[in-house]
Amino acid sequence: MNTDTPRPSLLILDDEEMVLTSLRNLFRLQTEYEVIVHSSAREALESARTRPVDLVISDYLMPEMDGITFLGRFKEIQPQSIRVPSCCAHSRRRSPSWPRSTRISKACRPRS
Repeated sequence: MNTDTPRPSLLILDDEEMVLTSLRNLFRLQTEYEVIVHSSAREALESARTRPVDLVISDYLMPEMDGITFLGRFKEIQPQSIRVPSCCAHSRRRSPSWPRSTRISKACRPRS
């Protein structure tokens, strides 16, 4: 890795710890991204005020704030960042209007 060039940064937001751990490990092993993870939308927004990121991946269904609302608020803080919602199969049933090219699907168990 070239130490003269700053590493691109990736913020991942998901309320499920297993998903955060899996994605963090995947991106750390397979890319040169500096990976930042949050399980709280509010904490991620606070972090965004002081720490610029290049790419944001956010879960769609979360208890505190849905992913679309989060990404909209994130855009107000860091409009230059690329923002991508991720969703489970059961999330897609609730928002079929999302074009497939603008979301990431992840394996997950439906919530009870």
